[in-house]
Amino acid sequence: MNYTMVSIDGGQNGAMALWEDVLVKEVKGWSFNPKRTLSENICDIVDSVRLIIQHHRPIIVMERPGRQMHIQWVMYSDIRQVAQQFRCGFYGYVPPTIKKQVTGNGHAGKPEMKTHVWSSGLIIDVEQRKVMLDDEHKVDAVAVGICHMRKEKENA
Repeated sequence: MNYTMVSIDGGQNGAMALWEDVLVKEVKGWSFNPKRTLSENICDIVDSVRLIIQHHRPIIVMERPGRQMHIQWVMYSDIRQVAQQFRCGFYGYVPPTIKKQVTGNGHAGKPEMKTHVWSSGLIIDVEQRKVMLDDEHKVDAVAVGICHMRKEKENA
């Protein structure tokens, strides 16, 4: 399996979707370990992304955090730096752009986003869909990837 894109919803609770061409192959969620420092938790996540980048050289797509979201900015910056180090494409999208690309509405709520991601056809197996999209962070990670693919198609 060769991952061509990794789309990430960063933060204390977050997820990454691993893509092979235009299909989601795996979605991994995480929660920070309260027994570890903030820096250690961020390093663990960045290191897991680094391993994927080293082996697959995918493009990296992330939700670009708001100004007041310190943890997300640190993670976003660190992962962008790793992508640049390995000469992988890195793209960041603000939430209204993601929502507009996925639903057609830049102000869509979580239920509407989940409905559109669920029905996108990018996760073929229904049972896999149930597991892959069992929390909002996993839905957001897949949504970022959908946004990127649609933006690329627009720009082609």
